[in-house]
Amino acid sequence: MKQEANGNRIMRQLSYSLEVFPTRTPAATRKFWHSITVFKQLQPAFYSVTANPANQINGSIKAIANRIKKITGAEVAAHMVLSDHNPETLDRIAQDYWDAGIKHIVALRGDETSVYAGKKRYAKELVEILLRIAPFNISVAGYPEKHPQCKSLNTDIDNLKDKIDAGAKRVITQFFFDPDVFLRFRDMACERGINVQIVPGLLPIVNFSKLTKFAEKCGTNVPDFLLEMFNDGDELDHKLLAMNVLSHQITKLLLHGVKHIHFYTLNETVLTSQVCRWLEIAF
Repeated sequence: MKQEANGNRIMRQLSYSLEVFPTRTPAATRKFWHSITVFKQLQPAFYSVTANPANQINGSIKAIANRIKKITGAEVAAHMVLSDHNPETLDRIAQDYWDAGIKHIVALRGDETSVYAGKKRYAKELVEILLRIAPFNISVAGYPEKHPQCKSLNTDIDNLKDKIDAGAKRVITQFFFDPDVFLRFRDMACERGINVQIVPGLLPIVNFSKLTKFAEKCGTNVPDFLLEMFNDGDELDHKLLAMNVLSHQITKLLLHGVKHIHFYTLNETVLTSQVCRWLEIAF
């Protein structure tokens, strides 16, 4: 995807990645795999597959990631969570991923109870474990509005720097709605010496009610104008508004040098497909 040089316009190369999550019921699973066949047409740079402590142990994430790779031919990153697993279990999971050809990992601390041997754990430990096993391509999480359990954004960026210094190669942010929030976060991270790619994570608004609950849990601010606009109008109005929100976010991010965007798809294809096709045409 390119934008030709013309006056103040700059030649750009834009890519994007798609996050999907495993499902439990047969109907949801069928929908999940249908979504993958739709997303295949978009040719993302990579997919990421979310995990929890249980399904990364039983091997289901590894199987899903490899099936996506077989269907699409694209790179697939598996999420891996530290949680309360003992080091031997984490070593085994990492080795299993590597042996299965899954060499891109999104390394996360996991839930709030990530404690082992009486000590609180951090994602830096998981980065170190992964690189002790093999030279993984590791992405880690960043929080433009700070992690909800962290005292300050400055402290949170210090924690992010620790993960990068441990060997992570990419930051994928929590979702946000105000592009300026991401741009300030990126500037602060760069000032702190974080010199890897910082990828903005965007969440298409599929269900606004569920989104507001998720945002509250994640510490993401939902602007008042969105609350007002999504409380009025009908379903069509909301779909148009969701597309406008995404296109505004993306346009501003691209104007400030962003080259890659990560979409939290929630396995929903329509809005993500629309915006990705718009990106193909416009940029």
